[in-house]
Order: sequence, then structure tokens, then C-alpha cells
Amino acid sequence: MRNSYIKIENVTFTRNDKKIFPNISIDITHSQIINIFGPNGSGKTSFVRTVVGLSEPSTGKIKNTFEDETNNQIIFVGHKLGLKKDLTINENLRYCQEFYGLYNQDKIDDALHKFKIIESKNIPIKYLSQGQKKMVGLAKLMIVPFIIWVIDEPYTSLDTTSSNILNSVMKQHVSNKGVIIMTNHVKLQNQDLNIKNISILQNE
Repeated sequence: MRNSYIKIENVTFTRNDKKIFPNISIDITHSQIINIFGPNGSGKTSFVRTVVGLSEPSTGKIKNTFEDETNNQIIFVGHKLGLKKDLTINENLRYCQEFYGLYNQDKIDDALHKFKIIESKNIPIKYLSQGQKKMVGLAKLMIVPFIIWVIDEPYTSLDTTSSNILNSVMKQHVSNKGVIIMTNHVKLQNQDLNIKNISILQNE
């Protein structure tokens, strides 16, 4: 039996006396892709923020098996991509690495090649389209050696080609025993990705 990377036990989240999402329990092990799906306002973002420690659950607990080893095991890419608009693509990714005490230009270039934005690496973020900005945000996943990727609605602003690139990146990550937790509006079915779909409403 595989050990859990993250163990979520009876977690709920309440705001202003309103339960945002009901009891959720999940054991997440290596090489898994978890898709938390549901409509707007159903609590998907609140859930993933709770998983990464940006919010406290109202009840239940979340156990990260890496918490005693290092904090550098989970990376979160949310709706706000955390990009500095006056810095270039390359400068933003270097800033991300240096935040974690790292710097490896080869990894940055590899990510830019993979996401097809290498030719724009010296363009400031403020001149990019929403789709290009999203690709830069997602490129952060490849430039730091984190095991668990948490992504809030990763396909938003991506066209079909960009979505296929993201699928390829995710497939490679889980093949290396990584874990992906993401949110979407709907269930996802992909022959190349073994996705476990979980409704945030717990009744679908």
C-alpha cells in the first residue's frame, strides 16, 4: 500500500457562518492527479488554499508527510499568478527560483521551451496576452523541484495547443512520482492522464 503524501481528513471551511464546502477526506499518494470540480462559488479555491496552508480549515485536519523535512515540497499556482508586470518573463522566473534559494537558468530555459515562450523571454509581463501570462505562471511548476503541484483552474485562458502542452507537462510530472491537485468547473477525462475526479459538493 502506498503511503499518503497528503492526508485530508473531514475538512470543512466556513465563512460568515456559511459552510463553503462540506466534509472532504482524501488520501493523496504519489503519481496521482486529483481534479476538484464544481461550479463557481462552490468553494474550490477555498479548498486548495486550505490544502497549501494559506487558510485554516474550520474542522478536520490536513497532514503533509513532508512538513517535517522541508517547506519546499508544495507549489501553488492560483488565479493571481504572482507575476511582476514590469519584469520580463525570464526575470519573473528567476525571481521565483531565487525566492526559494535557487537559481538555474537551464531549468528556466527548458520550461520556456516546453511552454513555447522562449522567444518572448525578454518581454515584460505587461505586454503579454492573458494566455501568455498563464503560461509563464505555469512555467513556475517546472523550475523548482517540488513534488506536489496545486493549480487553481489551470486551463483558464489556454487555447487547445497550450492545454495540450500543459497535459504533457503534467504527465511527465506524475511519471516521476509527482502529485497534482487542481480545480476545474467540470469533470476531466483524458486517456493520457489518470485523473481522479472529486466533486467539491460531494454529491455528484
